Amino acid sequence: MQSKIPDFLTEEECKLIVHLAKLKGLQKSQILPTDDYEEAMEMIEISQMDIFNLLDHNQDGQLQLKEVLTHTRLGNGRWMTPENIREMYTAVKADPDGNGVLSLEEFKQLNIRDFHKYMGSQKVKMSDLVRNSQHTWLYQGEGAHQVMRAIRQRVMRLTRLPPEIVEHSEPLQVVRYDQGGHYHAHMDSGPVFPETACSHTKLVANESAPFETSCRYVTVLFYLNNVTGGGETVFPIADNRTYEEMSLIQNDIDLRDTRKNCDKGNLRVKPQQGTAVFWYNYLSDGEGWVGELDDFALHGGCLVTQGTKWIANNWINVDPNRRRQQQFQQEMERYAGAGADAGAGAGAPGEWTVDKAYSGARWAPGGRLALALGGGAVALYEWRGSGRWLQRASCGGAGALRCAVLAGAGWERLALAAGTAAGAVVVWRAAAAAAPRQELRGHRGAVLALCYSAARGLLASASEDRSVRLWAVGNLVGGDGDGSCLLVCYGHGARVAAVVLRGPLPVSVGEDGACLEWGGSGDVRRERRGHRGALRALALRSAGGRLATGGDDGGVRLWQPRRAAPATVTALRAPERPRAVLLAGPRRVLALGEAGGLAAFETAQGCWVPVLPAPAAGGTRAVLAAVPLPGGDEALCALGDGDGRLLLFALSCPRTAASPRLFEGAVRSLSWALRPGLSPATAATLLASGPEGEMLWLDVAHRHGQAPCVRLMGRYLLPPCKHRWHTCAAFLPQGELLVCGDRRGSLLLFPCSSSSGRAAESTSIASGVTDSVSEDSSSELEASCLSHKGVLPLESPLSVLFGLHGKTGVTSVTCHKGYIYSTGRDGVYRQLHLRDQQLEVLRKHRPCKGLQWIEELRFTPDGDLLVLGFHADNFVVWSSRTSENLHCIPCGGGHRSWSYCSSPSAEVFAFIKSGDVMLYCCEAEPCEQQVLLASLHGRQITCVRRLGAMEVPGHAAFNVLVTGSEDTTACVLVLSEHSRAAVPLVRLSDHISSVRTLALASPMGPGDEGFVDEGLSALLFSAGGRAQIECYRLLCAGDPESAVESLESAVACQVIHVASHRLDEHWERKKNRHKLVKMDPETRYMSLSVVPGTSTKQLLPPWKFLAAACSDGSVRVFGLLEAARNLVLVAESFHHQRCVLKVEAFLHTGTGGERVATLVAPLLPLTKVSIALLTEPVFPALGAPLLTIMAHSCGVNSLHVSKVPEGQYLVASGSDDGSIHVCLLEVALGRSEAAAGTCLQVLERVSRPCAHAAHVTGIRVLRPDLLLSASVDQRLTLWRRSLGKLVPLSTTFFHVPDLAELDCWEVVEAGGELRYYCVLCGQGLEMLCSTAPSEPPPLEAPQEGDRPVVSGEKADVTPPGQACGFPGNKELGLSALLAQENLLPKV
Repeated sequence: MQSKIPDFLTEEECKLIVHLAKLKGLQKSQILPTDDYEEAMEMIEISQMDIFNLLDHNQDGQLQLKEVLTHTRLGNGRWMTPENIREMYTAVKADPDGNGVLSLEEFKQLNIRDFHKYMGSQKVKMSDLVRNSQHTWLYQGEGAHQVMRAIRQRVMRLTRLPPEIVEHSEPLQVVRYDQGGHYHAHMDSGPVFPETACSHTKLVANESAPFETSCRYVTVLFYLNNVTGGGETVFPIADNRTYEEMSLIQNDIDLRDTRKNCDKGNLRVKPQQGTAVFWYNYLSDGEGWVGELDDFALHGGCLVTQGTKWIANNWINVDPNRRRQQQFQQEMERYAGAGADAGAGAGAPGEWTVDKAYSGARWAPGGRLALALGGGAVALYEWRGSGRWLQRASCGGAGALRCAVLAGAGWERLALAAGTAAGAVVVWRAAAAAAPRQELRGHRGAVLALCYSAARGLLASASEDRSVRLWAVGNLVGGDGDGSCLLVCYGHGARVAAVVLRGPLPVSVGEDGACLEWGGSGDVRRERRGHRGALRALALRSAGGRLATGGDDGGVRLWQPRRAAPATVTALRAPERPRAVLLAGPRRVLALGEAGGLAAFETAQGCWVPVLPAPAAGGTRAVLAAVPLPGGDEALCALGDGDGRLLLFALSCPRTAASPRLFEGAVRSLSWALRPGLSPATAATLLASGPEGEMLWLDVAHRHGQAPCVRLMGRYLLPPCKHRWHTCAAFLPQGELLVCGDRRGSLLLFPCSSSSGRAAESTSIASGVTDSVSEDSSSELEASCLSHKGVLPLESPLSVLFGLHGKTGVTSVTCHKGYIYSTGRDGVYRQLHLRDQQLEVLRKHRPCKGLQWIEELRFTPDGDLLVLGFHADNFVVWSSRTSENLHCIPCGGGHRSWSYCSSPSAEVFAFIKSGDVMLYCCEAEPCEQQVLLASLHGRQITCVRRLGAMEVPGHAAFNVLVTGSEDTTACVLVLSEHSRAAVPLVRLSDHISSVRTLALASPMGPGDEGFVDEGLSALLFSAGGRAQIECYRLLCAGDPESAVESLESAVACQVIHVASHRLDEHWERKKNRHKLVKMDPETRYMSLSVVPGTSTKQLLPPWKFLAAACSDGSVRVFGLLEAARNLVLVAESFHHQRCVLKVEAFLHTGTGGERVATLVAPLLPLTKVSIALLTEPVFPALGAPLLTIMAHSCGVNSLHVSKVPEGQYLVASGSDDGSIHVCLLEVALGRSEAAAGTCLQVLERVSRPCAHAAHVTGIRVLRPDLLLSASVDQRLTLWRRSLGKLVPLSTTFFHVPDLAELDCWEVVEAGGELRYYCVLCGQGLEMLCSTAPSEPPPLEAPQEGDRPVVSGEKADVTPPGQACGFPGNKELGLSALLAQENLLPKV
C-alpha cells in the first residue's frame, strides 16, 4: 500500500534539512567496486554444479539471460544489462552457438575465474552502478534540532506506531541525486529467514546469524525540492495481481532499470517539495505483527535528467521476530532507566542520558556547578559530598548545543547563551526555559565558540562559516539587550575555533593557524602566526592583556601585548631616476642614479644630499657596494663602472677617493667581506669581478681625511658559464680559504695563503690621492694595478659545487659555528662543511612554505635564525624559532634593487618602485611571542623511532627520538623525563608529501668511521608519499660550549643528507622505458625495514640494504652506498599485487655460517603474511615467497619479528579486526646453496580474536613470553604467551588519539631492575614505562605474582575484559610517564 501526502513538510523545513545535510557533509552512497569482491569469490570453495543450480531459477537445465542478470547484481553492485551479458559471453567464449542461453554442458566447460577476471578488467562509471547518489544521516532523537524532533513526532502520528518503536529506529537519511543520478528498483528491506538477523536487534539479542538485513517495516519518503527534469519515484509492479521475479525482464526490457525503462512502471510519483510518500515493506502475519516481505513494494529512483533532486527517508525498524523486538525494546528501556537512576537522588528525569556532552560550566554558590548540556538543557549539580543532580531544565527548540556561556548566581537567576549546530545563538533563563528568550541569527554554520563580557553586555561568537560576530545582548540575566549584531568579521581561512573579548573587540583563532585581533570596522588589526597547524585554544589574561594559544602541533605560545608599530613606507623623491639603492646604516640611504650620480638620504634631516656627481665623460656607473665601519656613521663605498674602473671612498669625504682601473672591460659585481686578522674598524676586504670570469681580492684600508689605501691580494678564475661573475663571498675562519657563490648558482672554494704571500711582497696599488680624481691623475693608478695583476697568478678553485642553487644564482654565504651556509633563489638554504679542502653538502632546508627566494641568513645572539627573502612580491624576515614572519613588506619582488638593515633601534628596508626610492622603517620592539611548549608537528604523527639515550652534564638523562608526520616533515627531538616535555632539535623538510615511515640503521660503535665518542650516530631512512625516500646521517652529542640551561641548546644534532630516491626520477633514467609499464609516481611507501648484516665478501664497499612495503603492491629493496651518497633500487617483487602495509627483515645465520636475510610482508586486503627469501650473492634478489600464512580476516597494519634464544623467530601481527596473531618459525638451510635449500616451518600459531576493540596499529615482542600491543581504542595491553595462548596481564589507557605506531626498548636501571619503555604516536606523543614481570616456569600458566609491578600509586581503571573479551585484572601493569600533548612545562 502506498500513500501520497502533499504539504507534509513546509518549504522552510525542507530547506533546513538540506542545509543541515550540507553542514554535516555527504558521502557517496555506493563507491566503485574494488578487487575485494572478485578476490573473495575466488576464495569461495563451491562446485560448478552448485553454481549452476543456484543460477537456474526455473530449474529447466538452462541459464537464460534474465536468470544470469538477477544474480550478477548481488555481489559487486554493477548494473548489468543484457548487452553486457552478451559481451561477457563473447569475451570468455561462454556461448559457442550465440543463442544467449547456457546449457549445463556449456557451463561445465567454463572457468568461473574467467568471469571474475573479466568483471575486474572492466572500467566502471558511477552511472553503471545500482545507485548513483550521495547521502548523510541526521539525528532525530532527544536534543536534536526542533524541526527534526517535530518531523519524528509527525511520522509517529502518521504511522500510529508506539513511540518506543519509532524513537529507536534509524536516523533520517538525506539523499542528493545530481544530474545523471538514479537508483535502480530495489527493496528497502530484505527477506526474513530463520538464518537472517535484523541489524538493529542483532547485538541485543546476542544471536549469531550468517546473514543480516535492515528490517524496515515502514518507509516515509519526503521530497525536499522540486526537480526540473526526471527524478520520479517508480513502483514497477504496483497494483499487479501476481508477482514473478523472472517476469520483470521480458524481451530485453528490464523493469528494474530506472535509467531506461522508468516510463514503463505501473506507478510513478513526481517530486514535489514537501510531499511525503508512505508505504509498508512487509505484510501482516495475521496476528498483529510483521509477516512476509511485500514484493510489490519494489521501487526505484528514476534518472535525474536536469537539475538536482533532494529527498529524505524515514525508516521505522521492526523485527519480524516479535521476541527479539521485545527484547530490544526492554534493553533500550533499561539503558534509559540506568541514566535516570544516576540522578535519582535529585529526582532527575530518565532522559538525562541523552546529554552526552557538556557545552559550558559556571561555579555557583554553595558548592554547586551549573552545566550546559549538549542536548539543549541546563542543570545544577552539587559537587560537594557524594555529588548529585539538583535541578534540570530543557529549552524547547534549542536543538543540539555546540558551546555555551552561563551567567547569574542561583537557579532563579541562571541565564544561558548557547551556540547551536544550526548556526543560531539562543538565549534563555533556566527558570523559564519553555522557549528561547532570544534567537540571534546570522551565522551560516555551526557556532563553535562564545565569549561573554558581562560588564559591557557583549557576546562574541565564532562559527564554522569562518566568521566572528559581536552581539549586543546586555545583561543575560535581566534580558535588557536587543540582540543586534554590532560587528561581522571575515578574515580566517578556515573554521574559527575560539574567541575572546579584549575590551570591546574580539580576538579569535582558527584552523588556518592564525590568531587575529579585530578592529572596530571588522578589519584585521593584527595577525599572529607561529604554530605549525590549526589553532584550537585561546586564553586572555585581562589584567595584562596577554594571550595564550594552543593548537594541533602540541605547542603553547604566550603573546605579549604590543602596540601598533609605526611601520610606514615613504617615497623619498630621489633627485634622479635610481638604478641601485643601498643602506649605509639605519639612518642613511644611498641611491645611484641612471646617469651615474650618487646621492644620500639622511633620515634625520629628511632630505637628499649629493655625494658624487655624474661622470663628465658620459661613463656609466652600474655597481654599488658599501660597508659600514663600526664605531660611527662612517662607511666605505665602492663604485664600479663600464670601463673597468673602481672608485673607492669614504662617505665623509667622497672627493678624496682612489680610482684604480681593474679590468679592461666592465666591472660585473662588487661585494665586501670580513676577513679574519683584518681590523674591521679601519679596513675591509673587497671582491670585484670583471670580464672573462676574473675575480680580484682587494684589501681596502680607511684613513681619515685621505683616500683609502688599496692592496691587491689575489686573483681568481671562475668556472666558464654564461653569467660568469661572483655574487657573494666569505672568508672561512678555519684555514686561509675563501668560499664564494656565482651567478650560475655554484659554490667555489679558493686558497688565500699563496696569493696573500705574494701580495705582501708588493706595494699597494693606491696609496693615496688627496685631490679629486680625474682622468690625468688616474693613469698612474691604472698602470700600477695592471702591473700588479701580472705579478699574481690566476688561482683555480679547489672545490666546485656546480649549479648547487640552480641557474638563478647564489645570494649569500655565511659561516657559523664551523659550518658554511649558502642561500639562493631556489627557496632553500644549504648547510655545508669542509673535508680535506672539499666542500661537502650536509643537508638542504626549506625554511617555510612559499618562500621562493632566500637572500640571506642571520644568526642572532639568542640562538634564533632569521631568514631574509621574498614571498611572492613581499620581502619577509622569517624567524626559525617562532615560525613566524617578523616583517612582511610589499615591495613588488626581489628582481629590483633593494637593501635591508637591522639595528637595535629600527628595522629599515629600502627598495626601488615606480621610479623612486621607497623606505620602510619600523621601530625595534621586544619579541612579542614566547614559546612555552615547542611545536612538534602541524598534523598527525605517523611514525616514531628511538635513536638512543644521552646524558649531558647538568641535565638529567633523556631519550632522542625521530618522528614523521603528515605535515611532510621529520623531526629529531629529545624527550626528557625530568622536564616532561619534547624539545625539537632539527626538522627535516626534504619530503614533498607526508612522511609515513621511518627506519634506523644500527648505531655506530667504537672503531667505525664517523663514530661519535660521547653521543649517538645512526643512519635514518624516511619515506612516504610520492614514492620518495630520504637518507640522513644523524650525529647527536652534548654541546660543551653551551652555557644555556635549555635542553635544546645543550644538545647538538648534526644532520648529513646522504642520499634520496624517487620512483619518477628513477623511471626517467631508465633505458628503453617505452617498453616497460610506467611506475606510478603516486606510490606511497607504507613501511621500511633495514636488512641487517648484509655485507659480504663479494661486496667490498659497506653496502646497506633497505626493504620497503609499497602501496602499488610491490616490495622493493634498495641499496645504499654511503661513501658515494647513492641510493639505488636493486630488487622488487610484485607478488602481492595489493597494497603492502608492513615489511620486516631478519637475518638467519646457519650452523656453518651461512646467512640468509628474510622479508616478512603482510598484505591488504588478503591479510596474508608472506615471507620471502632475500638471497645475497652480490646484490639481493627477491625470490618467490617461502611461506604464506592466513593470519587475519582484515588488513595487517602492525608487524614485528623477534629472534628467540633457540634460533627460532616469533612473528607477531595485529589487524584491523582487533585481533593479534603470533607464530613461531624455524629456518632450515640446505648444505649446497643457501637460497635453494632454504625453507621455513611453522612450529606454533597463537591467535587472539577481539584482543582490542579497534585496529591494532602497534605490536612488539618484548621477550619470547611477553607481547605488547596498542590499538586505536587507546588501550595498551601486555600479553603473556603461554601454553599456546595469549593471556592478558594488564591494560592501561593512553591519551594519544588515532594511534599510528609505537616503539619499545628496555633499560636496566642502576639497581639491576629491568624496565620496558614505550613511545606512542598519533595525534600527539606519549611515553610510558613498566617494570618487567618475572619469567614464568616453562609450560605453566602465569601466576598472580608474575604480573608487572608499577612504581607509585595504582590507577583505578575499568578491567579490560569489559571491552576486549578477556578476564579483567585489577592491577595495572603500565604507568603513564610522559604525555607531550597534555602536560605543560613549569613557567
